[in-house]
Amino acid sequence: MPVKALRSIAIGLGALLVGATLVGGAAAADPVGTVLLDGTPTGHARVFSMSASTAGLLYDTRGLDSGLSITTWVKPTGAPSFQVSNNTTAISGSMIFSRDNNDTNTTYRTISDPTLHSCPTAGQQRAFIPTGWVRADSAGVIQLVTAGSTGCTIRTLTTIPTARLLTADATGFLVEVTTHAGNGGVHVLEYHSFATPATARLVDTDDYVYNYTTLVGNVIAWVEGAGTDDPLIIHRRILGQPSSQDIPVGRDWFVGMAVTSTATGYVNCVDSDCTATTVPAAGGTPSRLPAVQTLASDGTAFYFVRLGVDTTIDRGPSAADPAALERVVTLPHYPPYASAIAVDASKVAYIDSDAPAPQPGLPQVMLHTRTYSKSATTITLGPSVNKGPAAWQLGADGGRLLLRTWQGEGTDRLLVRADGEPDRLVFASTATATIQDGTFTVSGTRVLWTRAELTGDPCAPGCPQYGTKSAMLYDLRTGTSTRLGDATTTKWALWGSYVVWSNRDGSIYRRDLSSNKTVTVKAAGYGVGAIGVFGSYVGWSECVIAGCTKGMVAFRNMVTMAAATRVGTTNVAVRMKLTGGHAVYGIPGTYGGSPSLLRELRLGTTAIGTIGTYYGGVGPNAFDAHDELLAWIGTDGVARLAPNSTFVDPPRYLGNALGSSTITPNGDGVNDRWTPDFPFSKALPTCTLTIRSGTTVVRTFNCANTTGRAVLSWDARNTAGALVPKGTYTWTMTGSTSDGALRWWTASTSPITSTLTVA
Repeated sequence: MPVKALRSIAIGLGALLVGATLVGGAAAADPVGTVLLDGTPTGHARVFSMSASTAGLLYDTRGLDSGLSITTWVKPTGAPSFQVSNNTTAISGSMIFSRDNNDTNTTYRTISDPTLHSCPTAGQQRAFIPTGWVRADSAGVIQLVTAGSTGCTIRTLTTIPTARLLTADATGFLVEVTTHAGNGGVHVLEYHSFATPATARLVDTDDYVYNYTTLVGNVIAWVEGAGTDDPLIIHRRILGQPSSQDIPVGRDWFVGMAVTSTATGYVNCVDSDCTATTVPAAGGTPSRLPAVQTLASDGTAFYFVRLGVDTTIDRGPSAADPAALERVVTLPHYPPYASAIAVDASKVAYIDSDAPAPQPGLPQVMLHTRTYSKSATTITLGPSVNKGPAAWQLGADGGRLLLRTWQGEGTDRLLVRADGEPDRLVFASTATATIQDGTFTVSGTRVLWTRAELTGDPCAPGCPQYGTKSAMLYDLRTGTSTRLGDATTTKWALWGSYVVWSNRDGSIYRRDLSSNKTVTVKAAGYGVGAIGVFGSYVGWSECVIAGCTKGMVAFRNMVTMAAATRVGTTNVAVRMKLTGGHAVYGIPGTYGGSPSLLRELRLGTTAIGTIGTYYGGVGPNAFDAHDELLAWIGTDGVARLAPNSTFVDPPRYLGNALGSSTITPNGDGVNDRWTPDFPFSKALPTCTLTIRSGTTVVRTFNCANTTGRAVLSWDARNTAGALVPKGTYTWTMTGSTSDGALRWWTASTSPITSTLTVA
């Protein structure tokens, strides 16, 4: 049954046990109990790169809207596709070539034999051919490498100083030689055969750099004007002939070019509409094929990546007759790609590409929310609800969403959104200031965000540059933002009525926003990579050696003021989110190597647990946590929820409740009611608010909630329905969860009480 057909998903499994059975689509390496928020494959695939030979096709695929989950495939002629290493870069004849992560070795195999062989190639240019590759070093020494089953043999062909190796085929190679310095130099395109490699055959000379150069037998093609503002021209020349076929391409977005013995093909785009064009080598009318992402050639025919209901790779001699094209591969659909996730006491919000595309190949991001309930280790999800397009960054707390939207340059907007309420505009970009990546949090009735000032625009206009980053605190009570301090080199975090920050010298401070009292968390020392705050705890990561390849995660209890607890980590954590029991943090991965790792330190101990891998490429909204729940985006781009290990953390009132402390119930429709909006650290299944006049109970309200937020309304009438006299009244709030009684954000257990005036 498709996941979308389910109104809810209930999975009752243990928490944080790696090696789960596949349930509800979760990956085997996910914690047990993980549920996917939207793993149904509905998104189109695209081909990241493609090359072809008469023996087969090599292509990389991934979701149309993502930069992750790349998979590399080989499709042998007349046989099914099979997956190969993502480092595989080329196919020539029946040989497949790949590189290691440091590009120090070239690995090769044949299409029919999976046995891998390797030869060193550090720092060398390479052009692959059916028997191996041609390589050139920085001194211009060009060698032919023959790759065999027992290793590589190397023959030096020639030395051409200032040569750049461009491409090669079974009979020879092309180089670009810069012959004069000054204003870019004069560039010469030369062909050298393997039979007489020291003899150069002049193909062309000009003052531009040769790009998209292709060699197929005796056919050579290249693009003039790439990287300039000039119109693009493809030149196709038969080796030894003095003139070329010149094909004007224009200035549209140029994607790529390929040639066969009978035609030249290219793909260019106007906005997002991409078209393949093939031009007969003998001249004549060009043929065009719409909705093509890219193309390649095996020397005899073209391969077109076509975007439609499915993404397909089709083969044919030209674009003239789409119906005559041979279907080679139909690419599978991908799950929606998530770019942000946030979770609070009752709802998870995520941004992914599961939205109707305006046209094939153009995914559109959509904000979704799903309610959830958690009983022990079972998570039950409600249906997905679309909340609108174009959201970029995301935060959640107490039923409120913090959204950063963007519709183009200069249109950044920061909004607070809650069900049944109009959006609250926190900030809209201006001609001189914008919202900057960095701190982005909603907690209780406050928002922490980062602002940057315009410092210049060298394109005047078109490429604005911003600096002077500031941490800003927005108060939902007043509707205004206040600058807290520098955010260029300072880390900031917010929880309820606490804000914490780290200075450049490594010191950390915490301020109570209600009393304005500031205390030192950590003295100057190691630099801080990430910071978080929750309840009595402040957590952070430290960079302990140059390059931050070794770090520590740490926390300190600010009630007991005991010394900080530190635990070593590989690399420094780049983001941290505290809950009542854990400091959840992310260790960044390496390009082409290890993925980003999501881990947690149990507060009050030195115990560290591994949650799994996550996709760090989406930035600061790649993971979140609330109470005993984890939310993150996996390396496949799919958003997830999982139960966390249990802990005891009594609920807290976060302070800064919304609502006037004075009401005038005179029936004029203005301030006739007291409508407080109380934020809590978690949902309160039991909650009572009592209004008293002296010791006399005037009215009681049930403030139990599932969202971590209680909104009440009092019309200034007592339990008998009579309007109360003018005067000062006291309200007191009590509540509890299975973890204990409601208390202040400071951990004080004194009564939660204040006054209001009926005037």
